[in-house]
Amino acid sequence: MKRKIISLIIIVLFNLISASEIFSQTCWEATNGPYGGICNILKSINNEVYAGTNCGIYSTNDNGISWNSKTAGILGECQNIQDIDVVNNTMIAGTLDSGIYISTDFGNNWISSNNGLNDPFLDLHIYDVFVDGTNVFIGTLNGVYKSSNQGSTWTPSNIGISEPNNINAIRFVKNGTSIFLGTGNDLYKSNDNGFTWIDLNNSFQANPFSLISYGGAIYITGIDGIYKSTNSGTSWSLLPFNFGIPTSLFNSGNNLFCSSNGSTYVSSNGGSSWTLVTNKGFSTIIEFNNKILGGNNGGVYSWSNGTQTINNAGLGGASITKALFRDGNLIYSANANGVYRTIDDGNNWVNISAGLPLNVVVNCITKAANKLIIGTKGYGIYTSSDNGNTWIQSNSGLTLNGIFYSNITSLFTYNGRVFMGAKENITFYNYASLFISDNGGNTWTKSSTGLSDNCNVSSICNFGSYIVIGTKDEFSPSSFNDGVYLSTDNGGSWLFDGLPGPVGAVCSNSTGYFASITDIIYSTTDMGNSWTSHDFDTGSSFYGINTIANINNTIYTVQSNGIRFLNSGIWELFDAYCLSSDQTQLISNSIGTLFTGANTVKTYGGGYYIINNGVSKYNGGSNSIIENEFYIDLIIYPNPTSNIVTIQGKEGMNQSFTIIDQMGRIVIKEKLNGELTEVNLSSLSIGIYKLKIEGNYNPAQIVKE
Repeated sequence: MKRKIISLIIIVLFNLISASEIFSQTCWEATNGPYGGICNILKSINNEVYAGTNCGIYSTNDNGISWNSKTAGILGECQNIQDIDVVNNTMIAGTLDSGIYISTDFGNNWISSNNGLNDPFLDLHIYDVFVDGTNVFIGTLNGVYKSSNQGSTWTPSNIGISEPNNINAIRFVKNGTSIFLGTGNDLYKSNDNGFTWIDLNNSFQANPFSLISYGGAIYITGIDGIYKSTNSGTSWSLLPFNFGIPTSLFNSGNNLFCSSNGSTYVSSNGGSSWTLVTNKGFSTIIEFNNKILGGNNGGVYSWSNGTQTINNAGLGGASITKALFRDGNLIYSANANGVYRTIDDGNNWVNISAGLPLNVVVNCITKAANKLIIGTKGYGIYTSSDNGNTWIQSNSGLTLNGIFYSNITSLFTYNGRVFMGAKENITFYNYASLFISDNGGNTWTKSSTGLSDNCNVSSICNFGSYIVIGTKDEFSPSSFNDGVYLSTDNGGSWLFDGLPGPVGAVCSNSTGYFASITDIIYSTTDMGNSWTSHDFDTGSSFYGINTIANINNTIYTVQSNGIRFLNSGIWELFDAYCLSSDQTQLISNSIGTLFTGANTVKTYGGGYYIINNGVSKYNGGSNSIIENEFYIDLIIYPNPTSNIVTIQGKEGMNQSFTIIDQMGRIVIKEKLNGELTEVNLSSLSIGIYKLKIEGNYNPAQIVKE
C-alpha cells in the first residue's frame, strides 16, 4: 500500500558512540508529561488494557483515565512497540527495530529475547505477534518465525512463502484449524500449524492490508474494499463498503469495525451495512469494561453512547512539543494532542484543551491584555482569560477577500501589541501575511506595508523598540522575498534588512539580533547594515535551523544532536544528550532551569536511545563530555535528492547499509565505501525511505524527489 506523505523530513544525521566509550551522566531530566502519543496496539490482558506506543508500553485498569508506564528492562525505554500478546502468562512485545521482549510478571519487568533472530536489519523489525495455543508466531522483515517455548527461542517458518525477505507487512489470524497470513502483497494459509504455507492468491486477488476472524468467517481489507470468506478462504465475496479504501479491521463483541479515510464505521450484521461511529481513524480497537477504546496517532480514545473522550493521562510518547511559553510561575506547552499547563516546573501537567477542537495542533503561544493567546493549525486564534481553563475562538479580521488565514505560524507580544504570522491552507497559492492586535487578540488588522503579498512570517522578536521578523514564503513562487525585515514604527511599515533567504528563526540579545538561514545563523549589531555568519564546525553540520533562544543574554540553538550556545563567536556544545525535531523551543524559568520540547536520551552499551518525547528540563551541573568521548556525525546530502545521495562518514568505513521503503521492503543493500559513499537512487520511486547502517547507528530518512 502506498501512503501519501504530507511532510518531508530534510534533516538526516547519525550519531555513533563506540561501545568502549562512556558518557558522563546527563543533567537533562524528563518532566512528567505532557501526555499522548502514537498508539499502535491495544490488548486486554489480565483485567488490564496494555497500549503499545511509539514510546514504550503502558497499562490502565480504569478505561484509560490514567496510564502507568511498563518499560522496566526495555532498552532505551522509549521503544516503538508494534504489537503485544500473551502465552501461558508470558507477555510478548514486538518492537520496530529491537526485536522481541518478554515479561513473566505482566509487564512490570522485560527482558530481550531475540535468540534465533540473527539478522539485525530484518529479523528485529517486528510487524505482528500472534499466539496460537502454546505457539507464538512473529512477522518480521525476514518473514515468519515461530516459538514453542514462550518466545525464548525462534526458528524460521517460511516454507511456501515467496520471497520472505521482501514482505511489506505481516498479519496473522486463525479461522477454524487454519492460520491465515497476510503479507501486504499475498495471502497464505497453513493447515499444519505454520510448518508450511499455501499461497491463496489464485482465489484472492486483492493486496491484504488487514485481516480478522469473526463469526466463523474471515474478513480482509484490500484496495478494492472488504472481502469475506465463509469457507476458510476457498472463495471470497466483496462486501458493500462505499467509504473509501478500508485500511483497518477490528471486531469487538457482536460488532465489526472498519477505519477508512480518517473515519471509523461499525457493522452489526457481518458487514452487510455500515454506520459512521466517529470521524477518527484508528489503528487498533478493543472493548473493555463496556467501553470501546481506540488507538491512533493522537493516543487513546474511548467512546460510549455516542460520547468520545481522549484518554491520554500518563500515556507517554507525546509528539514533539512545538510551543513552550512561560508566564511567571506557569509554563505552557503544546503538541499535537492539545495544550498543557504546569505550576511546578513539569512535575505535574494539566491538560487545558477543554473548548478547543479535538487534537488541535497548536503552533505558538503568547500573552497580552491578561489573556493567553494560542495560534493553531487550521482553526486560527483562541484566547483565554483564565489561564487556559476556558477558550474563545478569536478570528475577527482574519478573513480577507474570502481567504481565512487559519494557520498561525508565529506569535509575539511587545508593549501590549501582538504580532502574528498567519497563512491559509486551502488554495494552492497559500496566502500568508502579518497581522497585529492591540486588544489581546479580540480583533486583527493586516500589517503589510513594505512586505510581499505572500509574506509567510516564520519568527518574530524585538530589538529594543524595533520589531524584527523572518519570512519564509515556502509555498510561494516569490521566494526571492524571503529574508529579515525590520519595523521602526511598531509594525506600521517594514523595511528589508539586508539578509535574504528563507528564515527559520529570529532572536535578539543586548548586542544585536540573530537570524537562521537554512544551516547558518547570522547576527547584526548595526540594524542590518552588515551581517556576520556564525557557522558550525564541519563535524556538526545541520539543515533547517528553526530554533534560536536567548537565555540570560546567551544565544542557544536546538539541533538534531544537541543544544549549542554561542561563546565569543564560537558555537560550543551545551548538551549532546538532547535530540530534537527542528521545530521545538527552549525557555527558562525564573531560577534558571531550562525547558525544551526535545527528545531526551540515555546511553546504553554504546548506543543512545530516546527516553522521553515530552518536555524535559535541565537543572544545571556538569554537562561536559569526559575524555575519549565523542560523537561522529554522518552527513547525508543532498537531501531531498532526485538521483544521487552521498553518505559522508570517516575514512575506512565499510559497514553494510540498507535502504527500506515505506512498505518495509529493502530496495537497496550495499556497503559503505570509506569517507564518502555515493548511492544511486534513480531506480526508486518518489517518496521517503529509511536508511539503516550496520552497527550502533540510528536509522534516518532520505527523501527522493
